[in-house]
Amino acid sequence: MAKYERVTNIASVVIYDSKCPYCSAVTKWLKRTRDLGALSWHENTVQNFLKAQFNYSPFAMFLVVPSEDKIYAGPDAARELCERAKLPELFGRLVAQEYHKISKTASLLSNRKQPLDKIEGEFPLNANSLLLLDDLFYEAWTLPFEE
Repeated sequence: MAKYERVTNIASVVIYDSKCPYCSAVTKWLKRTRDLGALSWHENTVQNFLKAQFNYSPFAMFLVVPSEDKIYAGPDAARELCERAKLPELFGRLVAQEYHKISKTASLLSNRKQPLDKIEGEFPLNANSLLLLDDLFYEAWTLPFEE
């Protein structure tokens, strides 16, 4: 079995900076979260989706959840991922609260030059981004679930 698998039954997709080794730690959450796929912010599919949703491509973490008709951005995405991974509530609140500080530290440690956009909150998926969901979910990868 391959380390990364492509599955068709995922319910949500996390978008993250795969070029940052600290941000890539999100894969540990993937193993604890059922029905979650992931895509790098740097992928063309992601860029097209974000531009359709926001009219530009903000650099941040996102969680796309079609069943809720929403996309979580920045610290809200991080908090929601923690909750879905069944991490302690305190951990999720701290990750959300310190999201920008954590990102700045990760940028320094990984020598990332691109600044993080200050986007946060929950947004309804718009008609343009809904048209690109199939492509986004098709390109997503996941890891085998571990309890």
